[in-house]
Amino acid sequence: MSRRIPLALTTVLLLVTTDRLSADDPTAEKPDGFLFAHMTKEDYGRLYYAISTDGLHWRMLNKGRRVMPQYRGHPDIMRGHDGRWILVGNPEPEDQTAARFWVSANLAHWKHLADFKADMSEFPGFDEHNRWHGAPKLFYDRATKQYLLTWHFSNAARLKENPENYWSGMRTFCVTSPDLATFSPVRRLFDWDMATIDVIVRKEDGHYYAIIKDERYPSFDWPTGKAIRIARSDHLTGPWSEPGPKVSPNFREAPMLIPRTDGTGWLLYFEQYPGLAYGAATAPRLAGPWFDLDASRYSLPPNARHGCMVPLGKPEFDALNAAEGVTDEGYGLKEDPMDRFNASSIPVIDFHVHLRGGMTLEKAIHRQAVTGIKVGVLKNMGKGWPIETDDQLREFLQQMHGQPVFVGVQVNDRDWMDRHCGDLLKRLHFVLADTMIMPMPDDDGEPVKLWLTDQYTIDDPEAWMKRYVRHNLQVLAEPVTILANPTYLPPAVEDRYDELWTDERMRQIIRAAIDNNVALEINARSGLPRERFIRMAKKMGAKFTFGSNNFDDRPIDMSRCFQAIDRYRLRKDDMYVPAAKH
Repeated sequence: MSRRIPLALTTVLLLVTTDRLSADDPTAEKPDGFLFAHMTKEDYGRLYYAISTDGLHWRMLNKGRRVMPQYRGHPDIMRGHDGRWILVGNPEPEDQTAARFWVSANLAHWKHLADFKADMSEFPGFDEHNRWHGAPKLFYDRATKQYLLTWHFSNAARLKENPENYWSGMRTFCVTSPDLATFSPVRRLFDWDMATIDVIVRKEDGHYYAIIKDERYPSFDWPTGKAIRIARSDHLTGPWSEPGPKVSPNFREAPMLIPRTDGTGWLLYFEQYPGLAYGAATAPRLAGPWFDLDASRYSLPPNARHGCMVPLGKPEFDALNAAEGVTDEGYGLKEDPMDRFNASSIPVIDFHVHLRGGMTLEKAIHRQAVTGIKVGVLKNMGKGWPIETDDQLREFLQQMHGQPVFVGVQVNDRDWMDRHCGDLLKRLHFVLADTMIMPMPDDDGEPVKLWLTDQYTIDDPEAWMKRYVRHNLQVLAEPVTILANPTYLPPAVEDRYDELWTDERMRQIIRAAIDNNVALEINARSGLPRERFIRMAKKMGAKFTFGSNNFDDRPIDMSRCFQAIDRYRLRKDDMYVPAAKH
């Protein structure tokens, strides 16, 4: 019988605080164990796990099998701003994704979180599309509340007759992000010009240390080439000092750093490539002095290659240790729809998650982590709704700032764009609207909620439908981003859907959406819009989104959205994704 990590234990892992074990300071509370996430010599770029109690002697997990089949990259894991674990890698080179992020509450079950595509156009020579964004690494700085993502990239071609040409062109680039959803512009990490790869950043005593591989070829003039060196800065993104003397022999790469279990300093591992052996050095502080460890004092899994080492608390270590016999399903080896969509870079985002009825920001973030479905949270805005004033809108934006979700509002009044500050509205990722509130019984009447059937009557459905189409077009002419529940009809006439929603009327709505850059929601709950409308909209070139439209915090089955991807052959370019907000 298959078994997973017990739910109770998973809950314990969720409650471990981000400050319990710190990579910033080797004198912090003693780790109870370590995780070594790595690739192997035979299976380069894939993910394997090993654990250790002392940081010196390591044992493979999962019976030496891959942990997650969809992973590609040089494994790097760190704890994020909300206490969850973040895994970073990258897909195949032709995808041109510089980094792909997964998230987990327990290190066993990973869900796709986000992708980052690097705009290298500001760096002449580095903007070729056939080159590799190598070894993305992630560091979260609690002081600045920023993630630092680093990777290396070459401005030189691969030459069969001179392989070093490509590696000598390597430079390290970086971006910062508060949430792994929005990113700063790409910049060079170091001001000085030297070939570098495999950079990791750590912090000690308020100073930042970049542990690098000097990628210059060693010579009498450059004796530190192909060795591990360390630079220092007082700020997360520099300026950085010139790198110090080498702390490893030549022809070493992929540094990994963990605190010593006795609290007296650091252990630094580095690989003698290509996959020949691992070496290790130790120092009381990151500034040194460093000396090599006798190889008889440590042992790593045979054929282990690049990766990262992560200090763990007791609940985390015990859970992984107990999971030695965990099934393929427990380690995420069984492909689910999200794995398939992620592999095709199809964004699956629920833009219709209301913060109401018990649904909170924290629950929305947790739902995102558990399901892999990205979340767009929103509140209703309008007279008599949760957001009526600019002060309330400003407060909402401040509460959502820096959170790993898309942020929007649902507008319910038709003059909303004139009643609120434009600068505040620009800070939203999206504005959602529907057509369920309209004047009744005629255009001069008071707005009525069409789902409240005791508030109005429809005596002539055809005449009302002509007014309703004009109402739809009015909504689509507003500066909204998403039209929710397209082709909605109120209960009094919903049984006449095919009669009232003629092809010509559908085309009018779709054309207005395309002309005004409004995406059309495929709703998980309502069954709207129907198949005829979706097929017509796709053929005409409309953009789509998904939405659940919750009323409480209970799960909502999103399978209709998943099925739509396959049934209508939706692809990445068919889906709307908001622009980044800096």
